[in-house]
Amino acid sequence: MRILFISSHNIIAADLARILKKEGNEVKLFIDDKDRKLNLENIVEKTDNWRKELNWVGKRGLIVFDDVGYGRIQDKLRKKGYSVFGGCESGDKLELSREYAQGIFRKYGMQTLETVNFNSLDKCIKFIEKSKKNWVIKQNNHKLNINYVSQLDNNIDVMDLLELYKKKFSRRIKTITIQEKVEGIEIGVGRFFNGNDWIGPIETNLEHNHFLSG
Repeated sequence: MRILFISSHNIIAADLARILKKEGNEVKLFIDDKDRKLNLENIVEKTDNWRKELNWVGKRGLIVFDDVGYGRIQDKLRKKGYSVFGGCESGDKLELSREYAQGIFRKYGMQTLETVNFNSLDKCIKFIEKSKKNWVIKQNNHKLNINYVSQLDNNIDVMDLLELYKKKFSRRIKTITIQEKVEGIEIGVGRFFNGNDWIGPIETNLEHNHFLSG
């Protein structure tokens, strides 16, 4: 099979392209990050323009996306008759907008944590200074890995980190999100969906969010 693999800015699963090639498929890889174009060099055939490869992969091939953020493109490709593995525009909204996703949770009776958005790092810092709660730093996209779980009761570490973000990412951070911190074990329940029905077993995941090993 011909497989066109589009890997995200974070190159989350680019090694899957190597595995697909090893299994005997014809694979072309597009890396959507100019600083990581050399990844998998001489391991998988690469392309600098995945749209030009649509005729190559054709309607009988498979187009694989390894991250969120391409939902609108994926929906358009499916409407044109291409076989696409990955998300969709509504799935992107669930993943990238915490407010929207938590609104869905509340609609169906789930409890959610207080979440506050700011369009200024200074406003966020002032809010935390006056707050008596502990907070964690979140993000509404995957372009910057700026998530952080506070370790000190007075939020000093969170505020210090936000000050660092001001110096390092001030032009790139348009909004910042903080969420009330709770202690515990994160439990997730998931299952694969093939576009028509649920397939395979139900998966239960337990996530122990330690700051460092041990």
